[in-house]
Amino acid sequence: MNRCKSCQYFENVSTATVCKRCGAPLSALIAERRTNSLVARNSTFPIMLRDKHVGQLGQHDIALYVGDYSEPLIANVTGETILGRTSRLVSLDEHPALDLTRFEAIERGVSRAHAVLQRTNGTLAVTDLGSTNGTWINNVRLTPKVPVRLNNGDRVVLARLALHVYFE
Repeated sequence: MNRCKSCQYFENVSTATVCKRCGAPLSALIAERRTNSLVARNSTFPIMLRDKHVGQLGQHDIALYVGDYSEPLIANVTGETILGRTSRLVSLDEHPALDLTRFEAIERGVSRAHAVLQRTNGTLAVTDLGSTNGTWINNVRLTPKVPVRLNNGDRVVLARLALHVYFE
């Protein structure tokens, strides 16, 4: 077990790189990782009108408003869609279905395969794929590998990259 120096939580598995409870780095080997370790901070953000997708979404479409960008990223999600970013060494990995690299995903700590959106039985869920820096829905950190149902307008944060999700 690995004890977190930040919050003293002691049930972290020995291979963990960040604390299960607070997300703080557990190792001095952070520089060797490809994704920088970041701790998401609870912050208040200005409310922005997010309605440019209205009238543009099909039955399985979602609109993602990424960070401060005013234009939505519209994607068709019928099964599973991986959210992530490409590697700095593009030839070494596969590209995620929704590549967030252009939204400063690398600088904000997003993993290559960070989370997955899943549509089943008319619902939309997100699952953290064991990312280095975690995933949050409305300021609540997700447990890796456990799907959580999304509601229209939820704020999803991948490491330090905020997304607002609309699908109705």
